[in-house]
Amino acid sequence: LCVHMSLSSRSAAHRLRQTVVDLCYGIGRSVSRGVEIEITNEELASMAHVTLFTASRYLSDWQRRGVIEKKRGSILLRSPQRLLSFDIE
Repeated sequence: LCVHMSLSSRSAAHRLRQTVVDLCYGIGRSVSRGVEIEITNEELASMAHVTLFTASRYLSDWQRRGVIEKKRGSILLRSPQRLLSFDIE
């Protein structure tokens, strides 16, 4: 029920953003420039219940904005607070 409520009440962007931030605090590794999460786009899309295309599109946008760096198999999140502050509706 909780998953269904989340899927129906939150946009894909919100779900993806929250997944990235949750992973940052859960499995992220602190590095000098932020927090690194070892995850593929496919894994992230699956966890956020979005398509691979949608996940890739938002990750590319966030990379252009300078809040993340996407590498093969990992994401460097420079600031969870900055990502959470984006108006993504």
